[in-house]
Amino acid sequence: MKNFSTTKLVMAILLFVFGTFVCQAQDNFFEKYEDMDGVTVVSISPEMLQIMCSMKTDEDGLDLAEMEITGMQILSTERKDIRDQMKTDFSKMIDMTDYKEIMRIKDDESNVVFYILQEGDIINKMIMLAEEQDECTIIILSGNFTMQVTMQVAKSMTGTN
Repeated sequence: MKNFSTTKLVMAILLFVFGTFVCQAQDNFFEKYEDMDGVTVVSISPEMLQIMCSMKTDEDGLDLAEMEITGMQILSTERKDIRDQMKTDFSKMIDMTDYKEIMRIKDDESNVVFYILQEGDIINKMIMLAEEQDECTIIILSGNFTMQVTMQVAKSMTGTN
């Protein structure tokens, strides 16, 4: 019985360390690009998100109040050298975590991919990578929301029905 408790403790510590590593990887990703010339950066505070989430978008039927968003970060660039590096770093960040691809939209002008980090039925992170010929944009949403709400947000961001 003593070994079982020790195993649980070790697993809990490993999960905590891994979770911290995943969050740190995302923070490092954002921090790497936020001060670069040629990169547009938007970081929305939890307080502003509360104000935004209290509004309802009637035309899409999207009720932002259903989402418990705790953070939103946006990085965008048109510089080819930075776009290429962002895509490389993004691929590394996604590969080293438990993200799942949930939707891909490709047309003549763009390629948009949505990834989620999920714990049970709750999604903790949703990341959108949008690539166009001359631009790369990454949006990171943090919080607690369901797949249904996530799909509504994804559809509203891409203009699909």
